[in-house]
Amino acid sequence: MKTPYDKDKYFLFLIIVGLGLTTAWSWGTFQEGHLFIQFPQLLSISPEHAFFFFPLFNAIFFTLMAKYTFFFNGNKFFKQLLLFSVFSLFLLLPRTPSHLSIWMDFASISIASAALALFDGGWMWLGTNLSPQKAVLVFSAANMLASLIMAVHPWFPPSFLLLITGAFPLVSALFWGKSFNFSFSSSEPPHLRPQTSFKGKWLAPLHFGLAIRIFLFFLACSIFHHHILSSSGTETISHFFFSELMYGAGALTAALLVYKIPKIKLRHIYILAQILIGTGFLLISPFYGFSGWISILPITLLQFGFGCFGAYAWATLVGLASRAPKEHALSVASKGLALIAGSVFIGQNLIFLLNRVSGTWNIPNNQLLWVAGVISLLLAGLFFHDNPETFANENLDKQEKHGLAPLSQTERHHLLLLPYDLTKQETKIALLLAENLNNSEICDSLNISENTLKTHLRNIYRKTKASGREDVQRIFS
Repeated sequence: MKTPYDKDKYFLFLIIVGLGLTTAWSWGTFQEGHLFIQFPQLLSISPEHAFFFFPLFNAIFFTLMAKYTFFFNGNKFFKQLLLFSVFSLFLLLPRTPSHLSIWMDFASISIASAALALFDGGWMWLGTNLSPQKAVLVFSAANMLASLIMAVHPWFPPSFLLLITGAFPLVSALFWGKSFNFSFSSSEPPHLRPQTSFKGKWLAPLHFGLAIRIFLFFLACSIFHHHILSSSGTETISHFFFSELMYGAGALTAALLVYKIPKIKLRHIYILAQILIGTGFLLISPFYGFSGWISILPITLLQFGFGCFGAYAWATLVGLASRAPKEHALSVASKGLALIAGSVFIGQNLIFLLNRVSGTWNIPNNQLLWVAGVISLLLAGLFFHDNPETFANENLDKQEKHGLAPLSQTERHHLLLLPYDLTKQETKIALLLAENLNNSEICDSLNISENTLKTHLRNIYRKTKASGREDVQRIFS
């Protein structure tokens, strides 16, 4: 369903440029380490080791954002972005080999992971003001901008490269503040959609199958990044800068397919991504000894496929977050982003294990990598069929073309309870509270004792930060 912000060119421009600069900054620093390859004096540990710890810290900060959303609201969030933008300049301080420099590296990783969590969560939060079709198009345009920056930045003068790397977070924070000021003036999202059932507790509203699929795909992504970071040689690096464009091109291709062709479903984008990535992994071993531009074919296919899957994941997470009340959309988005960062960290541990196996059994490392990548994709295929309410198998235009069914009172109450992570029984009790039933009536309805009910009520009050049943009922008003 289209929203008023879909046609606001200024709002779209702010998101594309702000998110694009954030993405370029993260790729250049700890996510892919390009800056440290060109300026090794900025890091005393290797880029591979930095990339090992970065997603762990990133996942922790995303989890904190999902759980303590009251601390990340409005102008307070904007001030935090500005603060971490200034702190991120710490990354640009040169290191001298010493024990202190290692602690400086870990401080840099912590600051950068917190900053990226704030920026990624904040931009996805703003993306919930858009329809899923427009959101995925904006995401892809931002990634194309980041890909262009990464493709040309080796030719920047060193001083200029350091200057713009330090400026990217600050400019992105300022753009976020401008976007927030006029996009969050109302208390409800402009395209509220029903959600009626969720599996899992902490991951809700991510369906289990969707969560597993995202986990396995980004597990494969971490394996691929390790392959790049552990490669050496000017030719390999220059080829990878070209392949950066393929990630943006993959995301943009997927977004245009979804945006322009109504019959295209997200499941089709998922299948396309799986074919491209699977083919890329299968070609890593046969192309391992090749030289010249032919050697870049597997990397190009992998980057294009990961771009397609990035668009798929962004559309899904933004769509799910947009269904929640606007003040809780950040929590839903942060859960998905924490899942992505956590899967990358687990992938790093898997790579460590594979390296041990490679050394013990004398198996070529590149063969183990492509086998692990292919297996992760095959496992992802086992979780292809979702609960349709995640709309991961649904046409994004379906609701717009046929119209949204009116929300029933129960559906709306389920939606409003979503951010509080209530158990199934607690949700039933909260819904009965909304109907003004007294304790005795609730006990009879659920066939539970009054002591059990009081225990559940205490848990409900704690999770919703309510002082009593009147406060709980205000949630539904």
